[in-house]
Amino acid sequence: MKGKNRMDQKRSRPGASSAASQPPRPTVQAVEQDDASAGVIEKDEIPIRRTEPVVEVRGPKAYQTTATATPRVLAIFCGDPRFQGPIRQFLEREIGVKEGQYLPFVIRGGAASFTVGNFFPKETRYVTEGAVNYVNQFSSIDRVILINHEDCGKYKLLQKAAPFFFTAVKNMVDRQRLDLASVAQHLLGVFPRHLVIEQYFAKFADSNRTSVVFEKL
Repeated sequence: MKGKNRMDQKRSRPGASSAASQPPRPTVQAVEQDDASAGVIEKDEIPIRRTEPVVEVRGPKAYQTTATATPRVLAIFCGDPRFQGPIRQFLEREIGVKEGQYLPFVIRGGAASFTVGNFFPKETRYVTEGAVNYVNQFSSIDRVILINHEDCGKYKLLQKAAPFFFTAVKNMVDRQRLDLASVAQHLLGVFPRHLVIEQYFAKFADSNRTSVVFEKL
């Protein structure tokens, strides 16, 4: 009887049968994520689809090479940016060679670097070897154009560093003209074959220095 009464009590306990028939409720636990696990999609997680803009990836722009690269002229001149455009136009219009038909040998000071052997022997040797190497490499070269220009920064530096370099001349322009003649003779002695060497002095044509003329020496 006592056992029966206990069973009756269990059956009469409110909510006992409904709690036993329902599955246990899941518990929510806080999960710490480190940087490595951040962004990992869990099994039941629905990823959010983002619409990204389509970016067209293009390669570098291609430029056409010179079709006929057979230089006939070795042009030696200074790298002063004020004179680069006029020199290109002069070579094409007056010398008669277009890009690919002349080989530019751009050095600071133009002829100056060939004439400072007593003060800077390595510089003179370097530019002389460079000119000779170009002539050896391109057998098509039969003409050399030497250009010095007005208001040259290299000559201004030489005037300060070695003022005695200008004692035999009246001014800087005279020094530049004299150097063109001496460099022409110097190159004739070191080139492996006979070449025609021409000398030009580029000077401003107006007081505003917006145009340049080339004087043949």
